[in-house]
Amino acid sequence: MDIKKFRKKYHISNADIIRVVSRRYPKFGKYPLFMVANQNDYGVMLTPGAEETLFAVVDRKKPCRKKNHQLTVRLDDKLFRYFREFCEANEVNAQDAIEEAIARYVLNLR
Repeated sequence: MDIKKFRKKYHISNADIIRVVSRRYPKFGKYPLFMVANQNDYGVMLTPGAEETLFAVVDRKKPCRKKNHQLTVRLDDKLFRYFREFCEANEVNAQDAIEEAIARYVLNLR
């Protein structure tokens, strides 16, 4: 396995790889990962068990979010309580309710 391509394909950091593999192989760390990433220079590869461990974690990983932009909203207690009641009454989550409200507001301004 080419660890560099694996990291790029699944968007996994070196720290995550070290954390996962070191659970099964406690002496795995930053330097062994460096040697695995530079196989042509060092001739070091992950064992099949380590590869299986990485793939098992990737299979459980949540997919990347489709919506990349994030907003933070601060509400006073009364408005938040009304908003929560609105969401519960209409059986909609907060994400969808806020997204719909912003879309209606912005589209009505045009």
